[in-house]
Amino acid sequence: MMGFDRKVAFQFKNMRILFLLVVLANAGFFAVHQGYFGKLIADGREPERIGNQLQPERLKPLSQRQVDALSMSPLPADVQVVGSSRVSPEVLGASLQGKDCIEFGGFANQDLKRFEALLPPLQLGDRLTQRTADEQTNWAVFIPPFKTRAEAEKKAEELHRLGLTDFFIILDDSSFRFAISFGIFKTEESARSHLSALSKKGVRTAQVGNRNVTLSKTWFQFHKMDAALLDKLVAIRPDYPNQELLECEAKQ
Repeated sequence: MMGFDRKVAFQFKNMRILFLLVVLANAGFFAVHQGYFGKLIADGREPERIGNQLQPERLKPLSQRQVDALSMSPLPADVQVVGSSRVSPEVLGASLQGKDCIEFGGFANQDLKRFEALLPPLQLGDRLTQRTADEQTNWAVFIPPFKTRAEAEKKAEELHRLGLTDFFIILDDSSFRFAISFGIFKTEESARSHLSALSKKGVRTAQVGNRNVTLSKTWFQFHKMDAALLDKLVAIRPDYPNQELLECEAKQ
């Protein structure tokens, strides 16, 4: 009988230990679930690292196609690309404040003519210089050629009513004569991204096509910048979505 009592007592002791382990395990699980351990660590040695973990296993690199598509898409409010038309005038102005040289470019075709017309009233003299460079392009976004110039001009009026200004009627003697061009691009992806943006604005007949041309582009450098001139450049920046406004090397 005494041996039986000892056996019962031993089993009861083991059950108590098992019960305590179960209780502790449940308490630990509850603490982890509620974030208590993270809070204790954050209150101690590593508050910033714990608070800023990004779950790296969920991060994936973007493909080049996705990067090109993003260039034509609205960015979140907290993501800014300096010099880009996606940057608000306030952010752009602040990023260029105090810079001695600002470059605006590259302009071509109608954009170049429109911008050049704004320069004489500024009376910048030797504070304004410019450079040009040829750029090989392979892809075009365009509305196919019309039979006559009058038809192309009528279509251009419709585009103006949609609020579009960055296009022109092709008047050379090529197979694109009397087509309406929305720009030429280095890659097919960037051309299709621009086509998508036009479609959202109501342009239905534009398309992407291969067009190998060498385009001359112009960049303007504004030296000895002051706040008033910078404000003017920042204010007109949204009118030229295909150009960038960036810092350049000051003249010696």
